[in-house]
Amino acid sequence: MKHPVLKSPAQVLLEGQIDADLLSAGFTKKTARAKAMLVAAILLVRDYIANPVEVPSEVDKTGRRKSGAKNKEALRTYLYSTLFSIWVLEFGVHPKINNKHNLPTPFTKFAAPILKREKFGKFIDHAEKYQSYRAKAIALIESDPE
Repeated sequence: MKHPVLKSPAQVLLEGQIDADLLSAGFTKKTARAKAMLVAAILLVRDYIANPVEVPSEVDKTGRRKSGAKNKEALRTYLYSTLFSIWVLEFGVHPKINNKHNLPTPFTKFAAPILKREKFGKFIDHAEKYQSYRAKAIALIESDPE
């Protein structure tokens, strides 16, 4: 007989929060897959923040770590990539960030609270930056003459 995998209380709480977020955003078809992808991404980001890897650019000439806030750009990009992916997986359309008259879009209502819980601020600014990066990367891939 197989034994169930024991989950930490933090993971159980996170799964409940993600279930509520997916339900309120209107996910109905592939909820289990979207939940698994998002929970895995968030747990990976939390683990990396708790146990960072020393990056050579973050070490000064004496070998000590530079002081100040750590750059979370790669982690933020990873979370945005996961959020965009599960949105497309569920709804089949690319998420919109902005609407006329500054009304929040359904994707913004879904993703902003998740990122805020994980302490990633300025959602709109970073989402627009990620969206333009993504468009350039896709254009570069599609123009490759292989």
